[in-house]
Amino acid sequence: MFVAILSLKLSIPYDETIKEKRNIVRSIKDTLRKKFNVSVADVSDGNYDSFMTEIAIVAVSSNASYLQSNFANILNLLETMYQEYILSHTLEIVTYFPDETSPSIM
Repeated sequence: MFVAILSLKLSIPYDETIKEKRNIVRSIKDTLRKKFNVSVADVSDGNYDSFMTEIAIVAVSSNASYLQSNFANILNLLETMYQEYILSHTLEIVTYFPDETSPSIM
């Protein structure tokens, strides 16, 4: 079994209210969930006064090449729709077999 984890660091400036920032984060999460059937969570520290936020995107599959392809498509979409907010990203694909003592990272 393979687990793909994409971590995005975003800078989302807002003019008047924190609600603007939350709406952008919600839009990103909803788009990815609907289009790619992945799990998405805001994993930032909860400091809504900051422009910075972090989103984690996770999927599980028995096929690592499928995950690589799917997450390449996710990154392409994000860079097309939300390029101005993305500061950095990290993608890890972890091999996990419950019978082994620890997972390995690809």
